[in-house]
Amino acid sequence: VSEDIRTVFDASFMSNGLSNDGKVFYTSGSLSFAKYTALAKYDAKTMKRIQYKVFPVNWSLIKKGYDHIGGLSYYNGKLYAAMESVSGKAAPCIAVFDAGSLSYETSFDLPASWFPEGLAWVAVNPQNGYLYTAAKNDAVSIHVFQINATMAHVSEIDLADGEVLQGVRGGEFLFGELYLSCDVRGDSRKEVLKIDPSTGKVSLFMTRQTGKEETVAGDITIFQAADGSLYHVSDYNGSLGVYLRHYIAA
Repeated sequence: VSEDIRTVFDASFMSNGLSNDGKVFYTSGSLSFAKYTALAKYDAKTMKRIQYKVFPVNWSLIKKGYDHIGGLSYYNGKLYAAMESVSGKAAPCIAVFDAGSLSYETSFDLPASWFPEGLAWVAVNPQNGYLYTAAKNDAVSIHVFQINATMAHVSEIDLADGEVLQGVRGGEFLFGELYLSCDVRGDSRKEVLKIDPSTGKVSLFMTRQTGKEETVAGDITIFQAADGSLYHVSDYNGSLGVYLRHYIAA
């Protein structure tokens, strides 16, 4: 339906994660070589940036080696973020930020053996309050965590029919089904998959054309915008340019 473009400095606020609360887009950005991280809010109607926070990550996490805020998921006044150590110095973890102030609150370490290439995305199902995530590549199952004081691991969903997830960059729930934005390397076409958590069945929901092979598919969020668009995906073009693309259900 449309796209919003941000370049250079503006792009640094929204190159990675994307979520929403029905009124604003929440975004995350990182420049790993500078250990730069940021969170921001954009008015969903005007796409005007209304708030941002540079270096929102707790210093103790930075010292451990976390230098990348990945996918985001908004739930009940909080932002849940996939944290990565691009240098590989630290195991993956989930950080929690207050959605109102964008301030860091806490974090939960995850087993490195489950996410050998780091943690790229998280998605909270608002129907049950569980958080879902999986390995960045070669994932044959999805890990499910209960959002509480310990972020307890409650189950593991095996994907049906031998399906394997590759290049997942973001996830979002709609009516109990999980939608995943996937990056297909070396191809300008990108995919959104749909997963039924009750069965593990994976289906291709849509194929997107991003125009350039070097474009990296980013996070996905879902809500009904004024222009009729429902699915919103952030793409990064590899040269400090971010495209927030909006799609309508055909």
